Amino acid sequence: FLDFPADYNPADANRYIEEEFAKFIYGKRPISEYDDFLNTLETSFKFKDWLEAANEQFVALGIG
Repeated sequence: FLDFPADYNPADANRYIEEEFAKFIYGKRPISEYDDFLNTLETSFKFKDWLEAANEQFVALGIG
């Protein structure tokens, strides 16, 4: 249903999310670094661009 923005790579973003969540869960990365994780996700992986594009598409479809 949704088109990804041109500068968003879902495979890279998903891999980063899965790897970092595993680190948080198994104590390899402290939860105090969660904000850093989010910042990297939003900037380096353009996740915020994807969220904005998804929201616009949902609204256009009458879902959001």
